[in-house]
Amino acid sequence: MQPKVHLHIGLGKTGTSTIQSLCNQQRKALESHGIRYAFPEENHSLPLVSAFACDPLRFPVFLENGGNPDTVENKRRGARRTLKRQLKDCPVPNVFISGEAAAAFGDEDVKQVKKFLNNQAISGVQIICYVREPISFATSLAQQRMKAGVRLSTLIAEPPKPLFRERLSRWANVFGREAITVVDFHEACQHPNGLLGSILAKVLGEEVPALDGDVMQKSNPALSMEAALLLDAINARHPYIVDGKINPNRRSQDANRILTSIKGAKFDLGPEFAARVRELTDDDVAWLREFTGRPSLFEAYTKAATAATPAPLWSDDTISDIAEELFGLYAASVQQR
Repeated sequence: MQPKVHLHIGLGKTGTSTIQSLCNQQRKALESHGIRYAFPEENHSLPLVSAFACDPLRFPVFLENGGNPDTVENKRRGARRTLKRQLKDCPVPNVFISGEAAAAFGDEDVKQVKKFLNNQAISGVQIICYVREPISFATSLAQQRMKAGVRLSTLIAEPPKPLFRERLSRWANVFGREAITVVDFHEACQHPNGLLGSILAKVLGEEVPALDGDVMQKSNPALSMEAALLLDAINARHPYIVDGKINPNRRSQDANRILTSIKGAKFDLGPEFAARVRELTDDDVAWLREFTGRPSLFEAYTKAATAATPAPLWSDDTISDIAEELFGLYAASVQQR
């Protein structure tokens, strides 16, 4: 059988981790619907980078998983060998690959993907890309970056951008516009079977029954505004990164462990932040609307994203004091383990 390859490249903050987690849990159920989830890893970013990136050392996922100049060629050969085997021995009509790092591929990296797939016995290629309204994207990514130690003031001054044109045009240039499927993340969230149901419909071209498991699970828990301000205070006194490494007093994912249970106002960076994001992304959104043929894409969500939300009630001094107390308790509990 010559399977069709469906490559899901994100984009960021569109539920990619949730989709990957559910696909990994439901491999057998997916195969019963005619879909093979390609690599053994849950997230396929590492094997994709290993296989096709001309310079994998510029990708954090490669470095974080033991990658270095001495391992580049071995990792490349291993990842390509695995994918060749998955395609050659595939008993079902579809192979699904999901790795958001592929969205950051350069032109030559994408050409490497095309060259490799041209030499495989496959029936076609579909590139699937989920997109999110820029203000909610920037707000969500700002919180994620705060968890990695970036200060709130930096994120407000330099809001994250989705880079629709930069991410999508290189894939369209190499594979052709007809190979690109763009999905509105906000609409996908309303699918009766959740994000997994949404993407399975794109792969199969038809709706499928809900699979077992919690289709609405969240892999990246959100913080309240109060919790985020506490995190910013912790980052100010105890930087997450020191001398290029995680601070010995900090732990990976410590923000989720300390702060996700703190309820409060919805995380919101205010109207000035929203206006700045719109200023920086209006041209990019216009390009995406033309690319997708959807002139009203994101309109309803942009209005919702700019609506006012209640401000947290705590003073700066209160936040700073609570943050220090919480961090002290957490650090003490870690030392006792």
